[in-house]
Amino acid sequence: MHHSHFIYPTLMHGPTVAIPTGKGVLHCRATATLVPQNTCHPENISAETQSVIWQFPQFNHTPQQSLWLRLIPAVDVRSYTMIRVYTGQTHQFLAQQSVGLPSVYEPLDIPLPDDSASIIAKEGLQLELYGDEPMHVFVQQGRATETDITNDALSSGLVVQPAGQSRAELIGALEKRLCSAGSWQAWSWMGGCVLDGLWALSQVGSIQSGKHFTDAIERFFDAYMTDFDLVSFTPQSVMVVNEIGGVEGGLPWATMIRQRPDHPVTELFANFIPRFLSEQQQRQHYSCEGNYTFTYPMMVTALAKGREDWVMQAWDNLRNWQDALRQHDGLYLRNSAGKLTYRNWARGCCWYSLGLVRTLQAAQTSGATLPDDLLEEVNEVLRWLLAQQRADGLWSNFIDEQAMLPDTSGSAGIAAAMSIAANEGMLEETLAQSCLQAANYALDTLLHYVTADGHLTGVAPNNKAESGTTLQRQTYRVTIQFGTGLLASLLAAQRTAGSGISAVDELD
Repeated sequence: MHHSHFIYPTLMHGPTVAIPTGKGVLHCRATATLVPQNTCHPENISAETQSVIWQFPQFNHTPQQSLWLRLIPAVDVRSYTMIRVYTGQTHQFLAQQSVGLPSVYEPLDIPLPDDSASIIAKEGLQLELYGDEPMHVFVQQGRATETDITNDALSSGLVVQPAGQSRAELIGALEKRLCSAGSWQAWSWMGGCVLDGLWALSQVGSIQSGKHFTDAIERFFDAYMTDFDLVSFTPQSVMVVNEIGGVEGGLPWATMIRQRPDHPVTELFANFIPRFLSEQQQRQHYSCEGNYTFTYPMMVTALAKGREDWVMQAWDNLRNWQDALRQHDGLYLRNSAGKLTYRNWARGCCWYSLGLVRTLQAAQTSGATLPDDLLEEVNEVLRWLLAQQRADGLWSNFIDEQAMLPDTSGSAGIAAAMSIAANEGMLEETLAQSCLQAANYALDTLLHYVTADGHLTGVAPNNKAESGTTLQRQTYRVTIQFGTGLLASLLAAQRTAGSGISAVDELD
């Protein structure tokens, strides 16, 4: 087995910078700060030297391995930055990378020269940030070098990646990453994607083989929940207690209601459902996220609580979203009182199709009869998406623009919807076979985007308001855990379909 190696700093020099007032960090974990070199230093930065230098122990590295510096943001960043990396003493330039508005937990992997390992071990690294705000990153100073992915894999440092991994090794690394803190995301749609993927994997095979995934779900829950409360953070890293972040905030409850049905936090979403529906009726604002991040967990909650009225309302939600977002010229991410935006965006297509299919799947599993019109919509939308699949098996970030780079996260979600719908008997026979083949092709290609330590690369960046469609239309791509969660949903669906993808026997 070819393992990745993780080398953590033994000593860190740099400014002392407080987390901005009103913002917080998960579990008050240790952080270090990169301070912009090109702006005036804020008053809360100490007067000590501003150079950020990290020192590392000796480590092994061969020409067959790649070497990366990984930085993991601990606080949301809302500006564009540039990171430059030099040797710590002689200030030899090693690498630089532009970073576009990274989210908390988003691994920022900067490739380093293959022959730099010895000088890094001798001199350490000097890190320089160019931008408008400091970047706080998770660290664990003095932690021993690790030769495999551990449950607590959430720290910036050096990563040595092996080459030539087999398909089975990549899937094994993906599953280990999902079962670690290195897969954590915000308690929102982002974390919900990870939880949904873990849950899907836990349902394939025996209870024992699924225990690694259910244990990982419990650790994820424990990171955010006390015995009575949910402690989470807004997209701007502001700590909140017992709050749901709008239509995008409901997805974690699809897993919560299944795994911890008696926890008091489950009532937060149950109380949110009628409030959101009333608000939406007034605002007439619809978005593709609503299928996956609201209606799907609403259906799971309705079934768990025996609320037949909510089941009927969930069907109506899907119809309302369909009427508002599926237009003659494609699928729009949002319809705000008639204003349509983000036509045929891959992740919007993912939210719409995967949410539709997951909602129907949850109902069908409980024995409910599925409405004919919604089954017809599943067939129609998946047939349309099938026609947009690229020659490489993925979908472009705007799916009808074939010259554009693909989005691996949206592709994974679309392919998962296809495979689930086929597995559950929702599709016409010929379409079902085509969808399973398309999903298997997508999975084969997506595995080429998985790093040796289990992260999915090639993900279109988080769609923040500050960047609009500009960043989405560029070639900029990221490595981020919600994409890995969507890939897990696809992997589980293809495993259920019997596509020759077996579970990894042992997740250490």
